[in-house]
Amino acid sequence: MPNTNRDYWEYYLPLLKKIKPKKIVEWGPGMGIDTDFIESGEPGNTKLAIDNTEAEIACIEHCPKWLPPKSERITPFHIRNENSAEYTSIPKGWENADIFFVDARNRVRCLNSIFKDATKKTAVVCIHDAERPRYSPGINQFKYVLYPHPRKRFCVMTNSKQKYNQIKKLYS
Repeated sequence: MPNTNRDYWEYYLPLLKKIKPKKIVEWGPGMGIDTDFIESGEPGNTKLAIDNTEAEIACIEHCPKWLPPKSERITPFHIRNENSAEYTSIPKGWENADIFFVDARNRVRCLNSIFKDATKKTAVVCIHDAERPRYSPGINQFKYVLYPHPRKRFCVMTNSKQKYNQIKKLYS
């Protein structure tokens, strides 16, 4: 996601630090820039951004050149057809992720998959470019929705009232 505005990360990084996820599923890593940021706090920085070195990240991408390489913490999923159910579904074994981050093609279908198949009821879902009206059907199915970014570029969703209140305090 090379064109991501810097203020966008002012909303995502505090969320990662607060939740300290063990598992993250990311659709659309954008040449690993999102993943690199999750790992370091800033592209090119080697310092860990979140205080949980055990966090595992699944990256789903249709374009192989945008997919970060496999590592101890990163599991890349190259799924060529971004219109396929395989691309928009949660990878097997990742249904219990703590955070789902959606910045890819077919965002509403990805959100539908999370809403239907995520097993952790306290999971947090983030979407980039949330201000686009075409994403509303996916966003609106979640019980608790928060737009901390002033232009609604970033949206946080969950079905857990407790998790929502925790996140709401973070952005107050």
